[in-house]
Amino acid sequence: MIEDDADLRVLLGRALERAEHEAVLVSTGRAALDRARAARQDVIVVGLPLADLSPEVLARALTSDLRTRGVPFLFVSGRGSEVDRVAGLELGADDYVVKPFSVRELILRVGVALRRVARQSDPPPPGVVECPPLTLDPLERKAFVAGRPLALTPIEFRLLLRLAGDAGNTHSREALLTDVWGVAPSLETRTIDVHVKRLREKLEDAGGMIETVRGVGYRMRPFVEAPWSARSS
Repeated sequence: MIEDDADLRVLLGRALERAEHEAVLVSTGRAALDRARAARQDVIVVGLPLADLSPEVLARALTSDLRTRGVPFLFVSGRGSEVDRVAGLELGADDYVVKPFSVRELILRVGVALRRVARQSDPPPPGVVECPPLTLDPLERKAFVAGRPLALTPIEFRLLLRLAGDAGNTHSREALLTDVWGVAPSLETRTIDVHVKRLREKLEDAGGMIETVRGVGYRMRPFVEAPWSARSS
C-alpha cells in the first residue's frame, strides 16, 4: 500500500492485517516500485495523489516491467468523477476506489483482486482458440492477430479469450465481470467498456470483431475485411 498520510497508512495497514493480509506499507511511489521489483506483491493499493510520481508514470512503470506487469493495482483517490475513474482504468488499474470510502469496502475490493490472481495461477484450460484472424493459446497465455503477437495484460487476455471462445453469443457486462474479473459486485460495468476500448485499439483492423450489443454487452463477430484494405489479385 502506497499512502503518504501516515495516520491513514497505519489505519489501513492494521485493517488489512486484521483481514489476514500481510501488508507492506510505503509512503512514496518510488519506494513501492523498489519493493515490488525486489519481491512480487499480490496486489498494490495506490493512494492518490503521490508526492513523487504521477499516476501515469507509476502505472507505466508497473505495466512495462516484467517483474510487476501481472500484479493488479488499485487507485484510491478523492477525485471521483467519471472522467477521473475512466482515466485511472485506462492507465491499467484493475479498480478505482473513491474517497471517502469505508475500510470494509477497500478490504472487499482487495479480496476481489486477490481471488482473481489466485484463479490465474491455476492451470489454464488446454486447447488453442481459433477465431480468424485471432489465435489464442490459453496454455501459454499468448494471443495473435493474423500472426502478429498481441501485448495484452492478463485481464485483457481473459476478456478476449472469453469473447473469442464463445464467438457469436452475447455476453452482458455483468456476466463478463463475473467470468473475467470474478465475483466483483464492487466493480462498475464501466470497467468493461474501458477494457474493450483498449482491446479494440490493440486489435487494430480486427477491433471491429468485438461488437457492442446496445443495452446488453458485447459479442465477438466474424472478421470482415474493410473493402479498401482488400488486395486485388
